[in-house]
This record gives sequence, structure tokens and C-alpha cells, in this order.
Amino acid sequence: MTSQSEWEETYIIGKQIMRWPSSELVSLFQKNFHLLSDSSKNERLKILELGFGTGPNIHFFETKDVDFYGIEISEVATGLAQQTFPKMRDRLICGNFTDLNQFSGGFDLIYDRASVTHSSANEINMTLKSVLGQLKKGGLYFGVEWFSKKHSDFKLPATHIDSNTRSNFMSGQFTGIGQVHFVDRAELIKIFTDFELLQLTEKVVTYQYPNQDTNQLATWNIVARKPL
Repeated sequence: MTSQSEWEETYIIGKQIMRWPSSELVSLFQKNFHLLSDSSKNERLKILELGFGTGPNIHFFETKDVDFYGIEISEVATGLAQQTFPKMRDRLICGNFTDLNQFSGGFDLIYDRASVTHSSANEINMTLKSVLGQLKKGGLYFGVEWFSKKHSDFKLPATHIDSNTRSNFMSGQFTGIGQVHFVDRAELIKIFTDFELLQLTEKVVTYQYPNQDTNQLATWNIVARKPL
């Protein structure tokens, strides 16, 4: 996983501070709400975000009748989110996604938005094993905007952590961000072997500018369910 110190620097200099919720997350939540409401049996939904940052997605869930929890690797970002959402202060903690034992489990939904994708292959597997233990039966996991191997930056010069994880980018979107894992369909099916995969959506956007090289942004959205 991208180190705590790297994320601290990112937030200290004002990068990655967002003020609005992810439209991809909002769309996944609305489209799959019927599955969540079935699993909760008319109780308040219990939701956990991995990598809440400064809390842009919390604004969305504040409008819903849910119990929201979050874990974030950056102490700086955690502090900012706790200041913004003082009523949730005790539910927003600083920690590592690979170990979620500090939570009591029974979550209807656990999700991340472009957070777990900043991990190595081994760390992703550890995180999803921990996620599986925290979800209730029939609970959902959303992986929002995991980076695809079709992303232009996958081929840029960088340090290879494992076959699909890169770090120390000297150019491109991920300069100074730390490590990034890029996935394809085959790897996603393998990663989620202990889940029931409900949806895999790959989005590819090509940016074309006059007098500049063409760049391709490519991401995956994942909906998986813990078996009943």
C-alpha cells in the first residue's frame, strides 16, 4: 500500500482534497440499493469506506439513513474529516485497510473509491480477505475506479513492485502518489474468487489535445457480494 508518509505529503500540499462525492459511487449505490435493502432486512444500513480522504463521499451518505464508518491511512486527512464531521469523529479512524479487526463487522456495504488500487497485489488480497470477514452474508463490496492496464500510465517508466504494481513515476497522473496497481478482467476474477461477482465495468476515456500526445484514462468499477 502507498505509505502513510506519501499520503501525508499529498494532503499537506493540498493534493487529492475533494469537496464533492464520486458520481461513480453514487450511481453504484442507487443502482444496487435494492440488494442492500434486502440484506439489511429493514434495518439501518451499516457502511464502511476504505480511504475516505477528507470526506467527500461522507457528504452523500449524510443524506441517507445509514450508520457510516471509515478508515483512512493519512492522519492529516483523518483529522480534517473529523473536524468536518464531528458527530462521526469516533467512527472515522486512521489505519491500514489490510486489517479491519478494529470494526465489529456486520456491514451491508464496504467500498473504496480509488484507494485499494494504490496497493500491491499481496496487499489487495489481504484487504479483500479482511473485507470478507467484515461483511454480513449477502453484503456488497464496491471497488470504484480501480486503474485498468489499459491506462496510458501503465506503460510509463516506473519502479516495478510486482507484475502489475508500479511506483516512483517520473511523469503522468501518478507522479508523487506512490504505488499504483493496474488490473485486467482476468486478475479481477481471480482477486474476487471468494466473492460472487455481480458487475465488472471498464471505462476507457481518451484525451486528445492539439500538439500533445493522446492519453488514455482507464478504470474499473466492481460490484461483488459475500455469498449468502
